Amino acid sequence: MIRYTLVRGALLIAGLLVSSVLIFLTLRVFPGDVAQLIAGTQASPAEVDALRESLGLNRPLFAQYTDWIGGIFRGDLGTSLLSGASVSEELLLKAQVTVPLGIMSLLIAVLIAVPFGILAALLRGRRGGTALSVGAQALAAVPVVWAGMMLIVVFSVWLGWFPPQGFPAPAGPHPGRPSSPCCCRR
Repeated sequence: MIRYTLVRGALLIAGLLVSSVLIFLTLRVFPGDVAQLIAGTQASPAEVDALRESLGLNRPLFAQYTDWIGGIFRGDLGTSLLSGASVSEELLLKAQVTVPLGIMSLLIAVLIAVPFGILAALLRGRRGGTALSVGAQALAAVPVVWAGMMLIVVFSVWLGWFPPQGFPAPAGPHPGRPSSPCCCRR
């Protein structure tokens, strides 16, 4: 068991390393100059070169990669080019919404799936079990985006139980976010 765990751990680390190299190289292979994109079309070549220097884009790829991966291990994911805020802070801010939604959706899925799975197993070989299995397969084939929109229509528009969009904002002001707790409440 220990050997199995060590092998799986080594494979996980190797997979993460290969993935990080592929992601890094993919971002560098795309056509176009990142510094030129950030500086804009009106920037002079000197301004673009200065920006390339400040971003470290003129350094060898290996040095850029070690800085990038080192920043990930330190928790420094850089600065967003869109908002100018720390990417780590932005991720933490978004996680305040994403994590509770993920936990709640997992809880709902388990509360629905486990009883129906048990019922389908108990009714195996009968019409009811086959109907439950076919129904589960049909629901699994429904595109998630469409199902989400239909749930919004049912629970927000028809039943009026929830707001159609928005999420209560965490306490404290944040640039670019409305100051009201939820922009859609009436």
